[in-house]
Amino acid sequence: MILSDLTPQKAARFGAEVQSFSHDLQTRPMFDDAGLIEVLDRYPRDKLGVFTMGLDPVDWRSWKRGTAEGLTGEQLFEAVQKGRIWLNLRAVNRELDSYAGLAQEIFGEFEAKVPGLRTFGHDVGLLLSSPRAHVFYHLDVLPVTLWQLRGRKQMWVYPKAAPSCPTSSWSGSCCARPPNSSPSTLHGTRPPPSTPWSRG
Repeated sequence: MILSDLTPQKAARFGAEVQSFSHDLQTRPMFDDAGLIEVLDRYPRDKLGVFTMGLDPVDWRSWKRGTAEGLTGEQLFEAVQKGRIWLNLRAVNRELDSYAGLAQEIFGEFEAKVPGLRTFGHDVGLLLSSPRAHVFYHLDVLPVTLWQLRGRKQMWVYPKAAPSCPTSSWSGSCCARPPNSSPSTLHGTRPPPSTPWSRG
């Protein structure tokens, strides 16, 4: 069992509201230093998202993409610890067997405990971020669960309605607007300006 407090009461409200749960994933060897370095060594470089950002929490234009070509997992891990970067390993469960097993475990537990829940298209990503990194106010179209493994993170979560998310931003994201082309909408690790979509 991964979640210690997925009670029947929480299960009944799952998907209808923002909830927090306690888990034990941080105790697993796959998430200690050696385990994370190993996954960084094995994950395909052409699929690894490497990003940095400026100090201004609303200057979304400072979000820059980099490359990890030629770097070892240990070098990347050290860069996360000492720099100001954010690594995004998308769908790592489709690349590594250990994460494929983890995906089955996670989604299986939710399906077993949440009445009527059936999941598909399982996508488990791994994010490694520097202590001083932040992610700008943005929209995730599909439902997301975030699992904090180390450190502390402060997040703001907003309703899918104006003024947090105007209809134009929502429809643009759902219609495959290119990634990072809009500063909107729904959540981030720093508070947004009062009208984030108006920054020209």
